[in-house]
Amino acid sequence: MTPNVTVFRESMSEPRLEVNDALGRRIVTIEKVPFLIGRRVESDLHLPSAEVSRDHAEIVSTGDAYVLNDRGSLAPSSMTRK
Repeated sequence: MTPNVTVFRESMSEPRLEVNDALGRRIVTIEKVPFLIGRRVESDLHLPSAEVSRDHAEIVSTGDAYVLNDRGSLAPSSMTRK
């Protein structure tokens, strides 16, 4: 199953990710930036899928917004906002 990640931020709250993958649906809080996403166990968001690179992507802050940067993965990264 290809992981699906949605980022959302309610006013005055920590940004969070809604993750839907083989492990099910879960909410992950972005507690630091950069926030690393990948297959490595050490990643802030560990996605144990063969479709995810070890160092797949990172989320960084640009002030008011968060940006998803692909880290050279073979499968392009994308993010849906809510």
